[in-house]
Amino acid sequence: MAFYDDIDGEEEVLRNPIWSSFTLAKNNIEVLIAINLVWAITLLPVLVALGFGTWPLWLRLPLLGIGVVALAASSGVVFGLVAKICGGEPLTMGLLQETIRGCALDSIRRLAPLYGIFGAGFLVIGLTALTHISIVEILVQFVLLWLLFCSLYWGPLFADLPAATSWTLLSTSLRLILRSPAQSLRTAFIVLALVILGVVSLAGILLIVPVLVALIQTYQYRQLVAHHRNHFVIAG
Repeated sequence: MAFYDDIDGEEEVLRNPIWSSFTLAKNNIEVLIAINLVWAITLLPVLVALGFGTWPLWLRLPLLGIGVVALAASSGVVFGLVAKICGGEPLTMGLLQETIRGCALDSIRRLAPLYGIFGAGFLVIGLTALTHISIVEILVQFVLLWLLFCSLYWGPLFADLPAATSWTLLSTSLRLILRSPAQSLRTAFIVLALVILGVVSLAGILLIVPVLVALIQTYQYRQLVAHHRNHFVIAG
């Protein structure tokens, strides 16, 4: 399975996934910035739909749907591309075109339903805040927090198993977290710190932070898989 491919011979990289992520980003900075800019554009409809709470629901829902589909497609391509360059393939225009053809549609089918849960959840939170149903709001927030934690591995898993169903990606990510909670928490804190820095600087989110986060998630995922390769099997 692809889940275990190309792990042998990567011991040094897997021992230092954070350093490897920054090094790889530095070596391919121009192309990664261009890719990140395209990804950031696909995020705009989601930000508009969730950020303008005074807009009517009939306008925000289509924007959210368009944004989720576009974000899923671009994220799938980013993670597919990152997985290949983490595996040692040179970052070329041919590789980018191949990844777009191979991942864009599949990521809409597999990742869009998962990302859509977040959009629906945020809308529910907004509605319950208006109606003051605090129990529902707390429950939805708890579920979204767990999903956000699980989403650390959705992208790398999709790149590894593009034919896996959304449910397989969700359940497998939960199993990975339960098997290695400490490493998953460490990854989550690193990702959170980078996202905060990117949001504060704004330029970071537009230029490099999302792709850098994808690199870190992928390297950490590969490290986790290498550690548990004899005890963890995915049914794709």
